[in-house]
Amino acid sequence: MKLAMVDGEMSNLDANFGRLFCFAVKPIGEATKMFSEMDYKKRFPGDDKLLVEAVRDEMHKYDGWVTWYGRKFDIPFLNTRLIMHLSGQLQNRFHIDLWETCRRKLKLHSNRLEAAAIALDVEHSKTHITPSIWCKASAGDKPSLEYIIDHCTKDVLVLEEVYLRLAPYIDTIRKKAV
Repeated sequence: MKLAMVDGEMSNLDANFGRLFCFAVKPIGEATKMFSEMDYKKRFPGDDKLLVEAVRDEMHKYDGWVTWYGRKFDIPFLNTRLIMHLSGQLQNRFHIDLWETCRRKLKLHSNRLEAAAIALDVEHSKTHITPSIWCKASAGDKPSLEYIIDHCTKDVLVLEEVYLRLAPYIDTIRKKAV
């Protein structure tokens, strides 16, 4: 089974008001593939149609996805943007949401990816984004968007390390391995 870590950064928590800034797809043990709004032609400022279609096409190359809170945020956001652009939606795939795993299997002070990464002592660490960086990126500030892209790239590296540490404890993986 070919799995990829996936994570997106969006301009808003609601897909009908926001757009996709960038999306990282990282197959296990391979380099991260980054999709950014800077790389796709826009019909108007904030247009993410070609970007979300490229992300969809890349995600369809994998048997499954590993996310952090992706079942409740990243995947519905991406599907909403695709549907709004009349571009269909993501096909169903095997999906491991590590947020759900941590919530059920661990007792941490927080269910954030950073808390899991620190508790599991993984090598990579997350970066922090201030509201001013987010606002500037929303307005098209290139350095702020580049910072968000770097943040997203680091997120999938951390996600992969957390996944590799938790894989023996994920029920769906143990059942498939039997």
